[in-house]
Amino acid sequence: MPKTTDDRPRKRVRLSPAVRIEQILDAALVEFSDHGFGAARMENIAKRVGMSKAGLYAHFSGKEAIFEALLEKILAPDFPNEVWLRQDGRTLEQVVDEYMDEIYCTIGDPKALAVLRLVVSESGRVPQLMQKWRTDLLRHIEEQQCIINQCTSDGSLRTSALTDCFAIAFSPAIYCAIWQLIHADTDCTESLDAVRKAHKQLMLDSLRPKQAPGAEKA
Repeated sequence: MPKTTDDRPRKRVRLSPAVRIEQILDAALVEFSDHGFGAARMENIAKRVGMSKAGLYAHFSGKEAIFEALLEKILAPDFPNEVWLRQDGRTLEQVVDEYMDEIYCTIGDPKALAVLRLVVSESGRVPQLMQKWRTDLLRHIEEQQCIINQCTSDGSLRTSALTDCFAIAFSPAIYCAIWQLIHADTDCTESLDAVRKAHKQLMLDSLRPKQAPGAEKA
């Protein structure tokens, strides 16, 4: 009896490296979250993806390399610092809105919260990786501060406590992230929306150039 289409062995689909890496990172995040970085095993990550352990090692040299990829993919700063220069004619409010969208989208992502939880709980197990991540983050913060200093010098931003140490601009979002980690079983949407609204106003109040005496408000 001839084989039907359903009886024929299915052709194995070869996934692109990018898709496969995405699957590995998702599986590793679940494994790290369930068992902790120290107890997680490469073979279990491979099993979650449906690939061999050797296949997994073809993409990553070990758990630390996977953890590093998670940090770079999910927690690395994405907002371009040069946007604060507003050389394309955008208003300050538009730039602040974009900044808000970027950071609150990140902290609203369950994957980002899971990676942040790992950083807090497992950083002592991977000190060299944490040092590298901290160095990369500080480089971004220093570049950001240089650009903000340029903006206060040319008068496009007001000099304030915020512009003197612009790294604190992210603080309300960190508060929201920690709140969600602590109250993971509670719907915090309303409270976080209120924080975001206040965060935006705080930034505008601290960054808008002061009006000259007698000048009309825009």
